[in-house]
Amino acid sequence: MFRIAMLVLLAFGTPAAAQSLSKGEVVFTGTNWRVMRTKDGMTDKVTCTGIWRDEYRVQLNAEAFYINRKGQGGVDAYHVRIDDAPAKEMVLATRTERDISAIMLKNIAELVRAKRLRVSGISILQSAIELYLDIADIAEAHAAIRGPKCK
Repeated sequence: MFRIAMLVLLAFGTPAAAQSLSKGEVVFTGTNWRVMRTKDGMTDKVTCTGIWRDEYRVQLNAEAFYINRKGQGGVDAYHVRIDDAPAKEMVLATRTERDISAIMLKNIAELVRAKRLRVSGISILQSAIELYLDIADIAEAHAAIRGPKCK
């Protein structure tokens, strides 16, 4: 869990990290997603990250979907609605989500079949969280992240 949290923090926790991603090699471009391939300068490990509509606050990797709330009051509790299915129960943010100010959705198998994602909740500062995301080509982006160019 700590490893994933650190990857998220490094991926979109700083402007320098977003700049690093923006300079990565594009391995997939869809309607809503662009997958960037980057190489760690110290370890040479290749990482691919999906960026939603050039909005670096919304990212996808092989294991999870992230919505960065840093600078927007963080996250205290939220619920999600996928496509036209009923909204899921409200959940309290995990300690990791609170620490990194991001919503982490790990139900990738369900998300890659989706076209729309709605997130509603409340921040630590008691401000509303309301997001509507068109994620129609997430399956293709996720396949690129898990594909041979990202190994």
